[in-house]
Amino acid sequence: MIRPKIRHRHSIPYGGGYYLNLPDKGMVGGGSSFGMLVANIQKWRTANGWPVGLGLEQELEQEVCKAYPAECDETSEMVPTRHRSLHDIILGTRTLFSHKLAGSPLVSHAEAERRASVCVKCPNNIHYTTPCGGICGELKDVVNALVGGHGTKFDGALKACAICSCELTSAVWMPIDFQVEGLSDLQKSQFAQARQDYGCWKNP
Repeated sequence: MIRPKIRHRHSIPYGGGYYLNLPDKGMVGGGSSFGMLVANIQKWRTANGWPVGLGLEQELEQEVCKAYPAECDETSEMVPTRHRSLHDIILGTRTLFSHKLAGSPLVSHAEAERRASVCVKCPNNIHYTTPCGGICGELKDVVNALVGGHGTKFDGALKACAICSCELTSAVWMPIDFQVEGLSDLQKSQFAQARQDYGCWKNP
């Protein structure tokens, strides 16, 4: 499956910026870069009672490429978007709280280390946009609530998963069943591809 993808997310597009006026889709706002557009539409949604949602950036990218096709290329849907905001990662990591509420134990330290060793070599282990150094504020609280003081020797190199938006220092400790619950069909296909290409352990 082919999808359009913005060629240079951090560059100013021809014309000086992006602007969407799609109130029926909850997409009203503008910005001189794609990141600024996302931030302003998130603000609009919050002010107007719309949920932000984990897939907002992908949905916005599709609409931007319809309106600004010269700024986009086509790519396979099996390649997840490589950009996530801190807000995306917090939302993605919070989905793991079903594990906490169910009282499920963490996986063994050996298994967490094995998973982490796979993630650090995977191109889906991505940086996310954050206004502070390292894990900060609310995200740090979420991770601590999930795994407490547990960690692996790879924690310094673990970032976020480009497919599910989970913060990987916590995800590597979670039983698989809780992580795959609620994944979209596309995400399941992306994880299957990642397993084939990179030995991903998170395969539904």
